[in-house]
Formats: sequence, structure tokens, C-alpha cells
Amino acid sequence: MVKSKTKESSPAVSTKITRNTDEKKSKRKKSDVINGNLEESANGNSEKSTSQPTLGDLFSKMNKKRKVQNDNEDKTSKTIDEDKKTISNKSSSPKTTTISKRCTECREFLDSPDLKLFNDNPVDAVEEFIMLTDPRLSVHTDGEYDSADVNERPQYKITLFSVYDRFTHLCGFDQGLVEKNVKIYFSGYVKPIYAEDPGPEGGIAARNLGPIVEWFVTGFDGGEKALIGFGTAFAEYILMSPSEEYAPFVNAALEKIYISKAVIEYLCDNEQSTYEDLLNALATTVPPQGVPSFSEDTLLRHAQFVVEQVHSFDSAADEHDTILITSPCMRALISLSGVTLGAKVVNKGSKRKNSG
Repeated sequence: MVKSKTKESSPAVSTKITRNTDEKKSKRKKSDVINGNLEESANGNSEKSTSQPTLGDLFSKMNKKRKVQNDNEDKTSKTIDEDKKTISNKSSSPKTTTISKRCTECREFLDSPDLKLFNDNPVDAVEEFIMLTDPRLSVHTDGEYDSADVNERPQYKITLFSVYDRFTHLCGFDQGLVEKNVKIYFSGYVKPIYAEDPGPEGGIAARNLGPIVEWFVTGFDGGEKALIGFGTAFAEYILMSPSEEYAPFVNAALEKIYISKAVIEYLCDNEQSTYEDLLNALATTVPPQGVPSFSEDTLLRHAQFVVEQVHSFDSAADEHDTILITSPCMRALISLSGVTLGAKVVNKGSKRKNSG
């Protein structure tokens, strides 16, 4: 009976054993798989860890980056320096435009070809205060003087004259320098007031006369010539003939002087004339030799000077004389040209005619 029990129970035991062995095998496989994965992951991590850079590599890379940056900065600084050099070279190149300097006195450009210097003083030329004491210029031969002569400045004539500033630059006396209180001087041969010969014979060579405090125009009484004069602190000088080098300056001034003379003489006889009447009268006026004919362009170009001369001429009018500046033609001229009054150029020696 015992044997039979044991025999019956053996198959169950074998089945359990086989099951246990199978489970062990499957566990081993799983453990092997797990271990394999772990090993692979470990190997991968080891490979990755071996591929990571070290601190030395990092420092070397940083040094390389700094070197590259320094090289780039050097290149940019070099290009900036080169640009600065090219700019400085361009600025210092002779092709750049330079501003010409003007004379502080006559306001002429110092590099202008029209700028001329005065250097023609005679060797025996004397100063103004020495010249004024020369007996050859005295009008009074008996030594008697009137009280009016003492109070007034003496008058002389001067020929072969030139006008210049303190830098000896020749300049026009009619260019507004006297009105701006710029000191200008003149030289020439001084003669008595009664002299008629424009040559240097009989004259006293004088230099640096002045400075000129005024210049004036006289002769608005129907005569052929308009007389121009300079005034200094000591005397008055009527101009005769300019020097050869100063003749262009005088010729430029004669045009406006003679057109103002023609306007004043016409208005003295035609006080209520219109602007058109004045233009017709100027067109038929024969100017002196060397002065171009008069036109409306000439009148408008010298309108400032003409109006100032008419206004100065009115200052010598009597209470019965008509003021010429208020005539219709002068009002039209002032309106068309837009001139203003207030210059120092004066008329001298002209008497107004009575309108009646």
C-alpha cells in the first residue's frame, strides 16, 4: 500500500520541478536581459563620459575665442585708423576749398588780382602839418588874415592823388569807408586854391594826408564840372587829376557824381516833374568825357547816392525854397529803389535858386 502512494505522487512532483526549472530559466533570461541592458547603458554612459570635454579643453577653447576676438578687434581698429588717415589726407589735400581772407580795413580780398598797393610817394614828400606851413600855399601875401579865415579850414587843390588805407591798399573813397569811420589817407601834389594846371609843377609833394573825415561834392549851379573834395581835421582839398594807378577808382565814382548833378540841376528848374520826365531829361543829357550816357539803369544803380545828394542839397535851402526830395519824381525813385537816408557825404558851395 505504501508503494502505491509513492508511485502515485511522483508525477505531481516532477511537474512541479519542471515548472520550477522553467521559472528559474525565465528569471535567468530576464536577469540576463536586464543585466545586458544595464551593461549596455553602462557602456553607453562610459562612452558618453569619455566623449565629454575636460577643463583643459574648455580653457583652450576660451583662449582660442579670445584670440579670434582680439584679431577681429585689431582688424577693425586698423580699418578705423586707415579711414581716419584717409579723411585727414583728404582734408589736408590741396583740392579742398579755402576761404580767402579780407583786409580788415578796405575789406578787399587779400588774394584778389584787383588789390593794388600804393608805393609811389616822392622822395621829398612831407607830412600834412609841415606842408600847411609852406608859404607857397598861402593866399595872403601881406600877412593879413580875416577872422573868418582863421575859424574855417583852409582850402587847397591836390593833383596826381591816390587814396589808400593804413596797409597801403588802394581803395575807393566812395565805397562807404569814410562813413564807417575807417581811416583812409591820400597823397599827391598840393597846390594853392587858385591853381589851374593839373600837373605836378609848382605843387608840394605831400604824403599820408588825413585821415579823411569827409568827402564832398560841389558845383551844382549849372557849371560844367562837379568838384570833389576831401576834408581832414586841418584842411580841405579839391581834387584835380588822379594818379595813373588811381584813375580807375575815380572813373567809377564820376558816373554817380555826374548823374546826381544832372538830377539836382533838372529839379531846380522842374520841381513838379514826374519820374518819366526825369528819365527823358537824363537821356538827353550829355555827360562829360569818359562818363557813359545816362539811362534808367544808371539812375536806379546809383539811386542811394542820388537821393542822399538831393537831401543834402535841400539842407542848404532857404525858407522860400521848395524841398526837392518831396517832388513827385524823387518820391517815385525812392519807392522803386527802396533807398534810405543817412550818409555823411555832403554838398558844399551850392546856392539854391528861388523857385519864384
